[in-house]
Amino acid sequence: MGKVINARLLFVLALCFAPGLTIFSQTSAWEKDNNAGVASLRKGDYAQAEQMLNSAISVAGGIQAEDIRVATSLNNLALLYRETGRYADSERHYLRAMEILERARGADVRSTANPIDGLAILYTDQGKFADAEKLLLRALSIREKALGDNHPDVALSLNNLAQLYVAVGRYAQAEQFFERAITIQERADGANTPNMASFLDNLGLLYGKQNKFTEAGPLHYRALEIREKLYGPAHPDVALSLNNMARVSDETGDYAAAVQLQTRALRIWEKSFGPNHPKVAIALNNIAMDYSRQGKAALAEPYARRALALWEKSLGQEHPNVATGLGNLADVLQELRRYREAEPLYRRALAIQEKFLGRSHPEMVPVLEGYARLLRRTRRAADAVILEARARAISAGGN
Repeated sequence: MGKVINARLLFVLALCFAPGLTIFSQTSAWEKDNNAGVASLRKGDYAQAEQMLNSAISVAGGIQAEDIRVATSLNNLALLYRETGRYADSERHYLRAMEILERARGADVRSTANPIDGLAILYTDQGKFADAEKLLLRALSIREKALGDNHPDVALSLNNLAQLYVAVGRYAQAEQFFERAITIQERADGANTPNMASFLDNLGLLYGKQNKFTEAGPLHYRALEIREKLYGPAHPDVALSLNNMARVSDETGDYAAAVQLQTRALRIWEKSFGPNHPKVAIALNNIAMDYSRQGKAALAEPYARRALALWEKSLGQEHPNVATGLGNLADVLQELRRYREAEPLYRRALAIQEKFLGRSHPEMVPVLEGYARLLRRTRRAADAVILEARARAISAGGN
């Protein structure tokens, strides 16, 4: 029932790639605007971030200028558009950043890999997995050629490829790439780095998808230990690990522990980013789902409503995360037998997903299954059968 979201917007596994959010010392008007845009993006203030990054591009000569500074700000703006669901704008800006860097430095230069990574992740969000894989393999090749096989940036590329393979169900290959990334990272920089924590969390999430929770739990706990050692107990990245540990508790039926961990993550993110940040919505959503799975739909409803409202406010009315929130709130209302309220939410969720992700994206399965349950409960079995078949086809890799 419902969808628990791992602690990263859009892409189910937490991404870790060579710096897309580039910050420079503030020695020029461009640097000042670029840095301000990045800071606003990290705080979830997307309107201010967009304004400052566009200003940085203008200061550096405009979008048509063949200037590496323009490419840097375009890459950052593309990330903003991806996070806010403006996928066409995101793609256009990533491609332009790649074009500038390729002309200035060559197609196989290390810095070119950054917008390549970003564009690949955008394609993954959209379910364009074949296109994403080609780009990620290209980024890996660039980094291996420039830096050798055992550089930390190569580990980042391996991590990103592994996450793609998780998304398409190629779990054995994903595990192999995660383990190689962890080995490279440990040899290069030691066992207690931010990237190591991300890799461990991601491998733990892979094991969770395979119901290997006894293997997943220790990895999330180790990631938590690393982050608490590096940053202290109240850092936003600590909340990432808490969220992922809660996932293990949730899947093993310890819903009370999951709510406790999610509540701690919620408090950290609220204190760090304010009450209206998209990450706050992630924690709210997951608390709602944990209450729902305990049969406490009445407790779940206000959390689900607040999560949806935050996503709509920060990401707009039509965004894949909004679709997730709509589907989850519909599930809660269905459990409360408020079918007339739930049904239009399912329909709106599916419409958003089809618009942004196509008709056969895995993210649609929980919504299709929830809507099918409602149809059966309201004596529309023939309609339910259609949705159930579609969900099965998607899960099996069909259309």
